Amino acid sequence: AQESRIALKARLGAVEAAYRNLPFTTRVYPFWTDMGAAYAASDIAVSRAGGSSLAELAALGIPAVLLPFPQAADDHQRINAETAAAAGGAFCVSPGQEDLGRRALAWLCWDPAARERMRERMRAHGRPGARDDVADRVIRSARRCRRGEPPSTARGPEPGLSAAMPL
Repeated sequence: AQESRIALKARLGAVEAAYRNLPFTTRVYPFWTDMGAAYAASDIAVSRAGGSSLAELAALGIPAVLLPFPQAADDHQRINAETAAAAGGAFCVSPGQEDLGRRALAWLCWDPAARERMRERMRAHGRPGARDDVADRVIRSARRCRRGEPPSTARGPEPGLSAAMPL
């Protein structure tokens, strides 16, 4: 087994030392420019729970152990992680539950059937057409604004758009 890890440049040496005596190969990088290659090589992800990261994991069906950033605005990473966990595609590990995270990761490493079930659930949790949905909403709002109509929808006004906004 091999693990690749991205760590802050300032913590690179400490992270490498922590992994040195483990029974598998670990490569630690300060930055990764080709996330497509990283995801393609991944069977499992250990990740924060930002919206973009979760969208990518869901689109690719990569099961995850999620560690929400506790200082994230409006606790959105915890909410994201709990939603992915409720869908069955991830584990949400809150601060103080690191042992749960280690057990979940070990289970996923050693149980390919569980990994496959979570992969299917993570993929089902995704919204593959979300990009196009957002683009369509923006275009519809822009057209309404050009006609002098309010940009409101059933969900209310779209943030940052108004009938007076030049397009």
